[in-house]
Amino acid sequence: MQKLTSDFIETYYQKLFREAKERAWLTPNFDSEVTLISDIARGLFTLEVWQNNGSVGNPMRILKEYSVSQDAIDVIVAEFLGPVYVEQVEKNVPARRVDKWALLEAWAKKNTFQEVDVAQLIEITGFSYKTILNYLKTSPYFRKIKNGKYEVRDPKEDRKHEKNG
Repeated sequence: MQKLTSDFIETYYQKLFREAKERAWLTPNFDSEVTLISDIARGLFTLEVWQNNGSVGNPMRILKEYSVSQDAIDVIVAEFLGPVYVEQVEKNVPARRVDKWALLEAWAKKNTFQEVDVAQLIEITGFSYKTILNYLKTSPYFRKIKNGKYEVRDPKEDRKHEKNG
């Protein structure tokens, strides 16, 4: 998948809109086409944030959570996400809890020392607020900074540091 930027998305949106405008006199459903184009752009901006946060989680689930239409998701998958995600959509296999926790830990390893809040972790995993809070109480990957804010830690490095220091 290519790296999405705001400039790229804006250019892509303008191109789609220009093409739709050129054939507007041919199609009676110009308004629905413009709505689809807007939905595609919104979905791409959502995926840009997803990429900037380490591409953690299922992008299909994230698009659906942000109410991107299925037609727009189909276009985004076909043009931007590639065959791996097309297979995921076709299988439509729900994620297991174990996989979600492993995904969160993998994300934590990539984002060590970053400051996060509970809402970000909820978005990554899809778990409820209470479930995330219970996990944070026992997880060596997160250290509480203040109410609702946590620092991502590397437990192995923390143990090495405690032994040496």
